[in-house]
Amino acid sequence: MTELHAVRDTTVWERQWQQHFQRVSALLDTHTTAGERSDARTRITDADRTTIDRLLRRTFDA
Repeated sequence: MTELHAVRDTTVWERQWQQHFQRVSALLDTHTTAGERSDARTRITDADRTTIDRLLRRTFDA
């Protein structure tokens, strides 16, 4: 979502994504450590990135 924020208009980001980003961030902060998040970032695969991209673009929606 951070990458998405970098390429979206601020108004669009705030209206469509900021609340979701805050919820995901709070969830991660509550249930993982900074070290676990860092480790996960180093292990992400291209397939993971593709899945996340598709989720954000809503291409899995029926």
